[in-house]
Amino acid sequence: MARVELLSGQTMMVAAVIFPRALSINLRLEGLSSATVTVDETVPDIACGAWVRVWCPDGSAMVCYVKSIQSDYRTGLRVIQLEHGFGLLQNAILYGEWRPANLGGTTQTVGIATAMATILSQQQGGIIWQPGTCEFSVAEGWSFTNATLYQAMEALTESVEDCRWSFDQSSLPWKVSLVHQTNDVSAEMRMSRNIDSLKMTVSTTDMATRVYPVGLKNLSIASVNGGSVYLQKNVAQYGVISKTVTDNSIRDAGLLKAWAAKLLDTYARPVVNVQLTGLDLSKATGESLDKLVLGRRCRIPLPRYGITVTERITELSYKDALLHPEQVSVTMATVRKTIQHVVASKASGSGGGKATTSSQCELKEQADKVEEVLTSKLWQDKDTIGIVGGAFTAVTENGKTTLTLKQGARMYVNRDGAVVEVVDEGNVVSSINATKEEVKIQAKHINLSGYVTATQLEAQKARFDNLVTGITQAKSIAVQRLTVEQATIARLEGKQIYWRSITVNGNTFNVLAERT
Repeated sequence: MARVELLSGQTMMVAAVIFPRALSINLRLEGLSSATVTVDETVPDIACGAWVRVWCPDGSAMVCYVKSIQSDYRTGLRVIQLEHGFGLLQNAILYGEWRPANLGGTTQTVGIATAMATILSQQQGGIIWQPGTCEFSVAEGWSFTNATLYQAMEALTESVEDCRWSFDQSSLPWKVSLVHQTNDVSAEMRMSRNIDSLKMTVSTTDMATRVYPVGLKNLSIASVNGGSVYLQKNVAQYGVISKTVTDNSIRDAGLLKAWAAKLLDTYARPVVNVQLTGLDLSKATGESLDKLVLGRRCRIPLPRYGITVTERITELSYKDALLHPEQVSVTMATVRKTIQHVVASKASGSGGGKATTSSQCELKEQADKVEEVLTSKLWQDKDTIGIVGGAFTAVTENGKTTLTLKQGARMYVNRDGAVVEVVDEGNVVSSINATKEEVKIQAKHINLSGYVTATQLEAQKARFDNLVTGITQAKSIAVQRLTVEQATIARLEGKQIYWRSITVNGNTFNVLAERT
């Protein structure tokens, strides 16, 4: 279950458990993950820069730092913006010019593990991050000028395929590792089961089927590429989409060609981006395929369209991680350090070829999710299903599904309505019965807090501490004290006067209304 803990300084000890009003979490495969916490006045003061551990619905945990605090002095609420602790590397700079030699390599290249260690050694004010595992033996001519440590670390991955950062924040100093992505398909989502909406974009906007590599002092690859100054791939299928890719840190034509070939392998195919909203049912079903984990590949069968989409989960967003941790927005995409970042930022140009195209397919299922999921065979095979808030049993008979919670409540759901009952020792002590015609609430005491409006109200017994009415009609009114500013106790019709009387404590008083 999602929760938030305030850590004491840099000791990583829990100083307090935070009980927020609201919590949203955004987990990203590329870039910095973040969270937004809303707290009230009961939560102690939290300073900017403080460390906070956030436990996420997918089971992971991340230590963040407080990036900003917005206080509303009318409501007493504070909105706290958190950013993953990897972002602390934005606070230090590799001052001056850093080339392969002073990064720990030769004059031409430096190994990626060596470069990582050198960059992290430049942290200021103490070592927070240290290098962990590096599963790659790549050597490149990386160079930096006045770059932050975070920018330098991110730049190291530009020439490394299928990589991701892995973080160990269990103790100080934290460890950051560069590891391989898994290509196993370990998750599945379906339109008829756990997807609410799905949008898929296939775009050639950022493609490059032909690249012209340029190194230091306009170095080209002609000397190692048969006289040709470009590399190309998939031209017959997508046409010529030309871009210039530049890296002024590369001084060797062979290294320049190898670097450009890696880029071309990734960018010579369209980018697929899938955005969907749905449910992570893994806690309810116990099925591994229902588990949505950042970085894993997910399969989406679309039999109506005759295709199956399989892409990597690059972003998970939980809008309400406290009350609805199963509801998640998912972004799946062709994983690459985006060509806009790698190519366009390196002074790219573009040439002829096919015009870039973008096609979108909007898919939306209109279905009753509660009935659809609870009556599925997957759920009916489970005797007891664990959910956030407790365990319950689900039984379906004659089209009606009954949920019985261990805490002493049960709910009946079908197309005609729903009934929620609170049971104590076998007896129903309160209930809410909602049908197509009416909603009935039964309990010993029913408290309505706030402004209540009723177009028609009927009650056998009612008590009002403050009653304001327009016209009141009653057969009899019994009061302890009556204060009247103006009253009509007789009426005149023509010349006839009608008498009225008032009885107080058994005594009758006749009143005459005289004509004036």
